[in-house]
Amino acid sequence: EEQRAKLAAEGFTDFNVERVLEEEDCDEMYGIVLSNELSTEFVPFVEIEADETTSRGYSLKKPSKALQRDLDEYRTRRTATLNRFRKGRAVEQTTCDGDVSNGLRFLGWFKSQRD
Repeated sequence: EEQRAKLAAEGFTDFNVERVLEEEDCDEMYGIVLSNELSTEFVPFVEIEADETTSRGYSLKKPSKALQRDLDEYRTRRTATLNRFRKGRAVEQTTCDGDVSNGLRFLGWFKSQRD
C-alpha cells in the first residue's frame, strides 16, 4: 500500500503491486470501491404511490379453502408461544399478518401473469 501510494503521488503505477492487490481478498479496496459507487451513483429510494397501489391490487381476494387452511396453520405455528417444529421464537401478530399479506400479493401477481 505504501509503495502504491508513493508511486501514485508521483503519477506512476506499479503493476506488480496492483496484481497482488487483485489476487488478495482486499476488503479495504472493496470498501473504497463501494463507498465511491454509493457516493456517485446512489439513487435514494422514493416511494411511488402508483406502484404501491398497483402492488396492493395484485393480492388474492378469495383464497381457496386449501390455501386458507394452510394460511391459518401458518399463523398458528408462527405465533404460538411454544412449538417444537419451529426454529426460532414466536412472532407478533402484525409480523405474521404482513407475511401472509406478502404471500397473497405474490400469489395474486403470479396468477395474473399466468393467465
